[in-house]
Amino acid sequence: GRGTGIEGRVVERDVTAFLAEQNSRKSAAASPERAAPRATPLAARMADDMGISLGDLVTGLPGSRVRSEDVLRAAGSAAGPAAPAAVAVQAPTAAPAEPGEVTVIPFTGMRKRVADNVAKSASTAPHVTLTLEVDMTACAEFRASLIPQVEKAYGTRLSYTDVLVKAVALALGEHPLLNSALVGSEIHLFRSRNIGVAVALEEGLIAPVVKSADTKTLGAVSQELKALIERARAGKFTPDDVAGGTFSITNLGGFGIDVFDPVIVPGQAAILGVGRIAEKPVVVDHQVVVRTMMNLCLSFDHRILDGAPAARFLSRCKELLESPMSVLI
Repeated sequence: GRGTGIEGRVVERDVTAFLAEQNSRKSAAASPERAAPRATPLAARMADDMGISLGDLVTGLPGSRVRSEDVLRAAGSAAGPAAPAAVAVQAPTAAPAEPGEVTVIPFTGMRKRVADNVAKSASTAPHVTLTLEVDMTACAEFRASLIPQVEKAYGTRLSYTDVLVKAVALALGEHPLLNSALVGSEIHLFRSRNIGVAVALEEGLIAPVVKSADTKTLGAVSQELKALIERARAGKFTPDDVAGGTFSITNLGGFGIDVFDPVIVPGQAAILGVGRIAEKPVVVDHQVVVRTMMNLCLSFDHRILDGAPAARFLSRCKELLESPMSVLI
């Protein structure tokens, strides 16, 4: 090459620089670990991730920078011809077990609507459930005595649910916070006491509503509720049948359930769960006797009311059911 002297002459400083460069290259080749190989930042990072020595890559590339493609080429050569040139993700050691045949049920229609309502209620309303045991012995006798009269006057057989609807509607008149809804930053107290009664259908739950149940006779409640449930089970219910509920009752007693936590219907403050009616030994006047017992499970929205008023409402329901003549007054 040309020197740095006048007209490109090679001078002493050029010879000195040339010898110094040659010595530096020999030293780096003899001790590659002491010399910092020249490489692009990406190549250095890839080599570190793959466990490849940059010093090995420098060999044969004097004065050049190691690039990412040099690292990839070295990785492919080290792994052998059967290995991929790029880094591969390790396959799982064992394949997941085959689930076998499945039956697919479309998550649509009523099942989807029920799921949306339950999820909305559970995620927005903080639920608290209170459980109270009720002595239904007097109520059982009361119902048995009224069955012939109601059947003759209204053409329907009086059920425990009919009595419950009437008792709950009366109790709501004394405890209006249970017959309300949270709307924005306001609690709306409903004047009408419209009681929805959950009915289990094959594809989900539906709750026909007995409107203004507190103003109707026990026989009229029984007659209306029977017609609502029949239409619901036949799939012939109307939008009005299920609209306007202000409080709900759900009964799992027929399935042998004693206690459960019902989910509040969106737009309502509470729901009453009803357990099975069964004969149990209880203590009455210091004596163990057999009584007809039932559990009431009240879930309420803790944003609207606290435990004490909810407990007072539940206690009032218990009083009405244990002294059932009160529902006729």
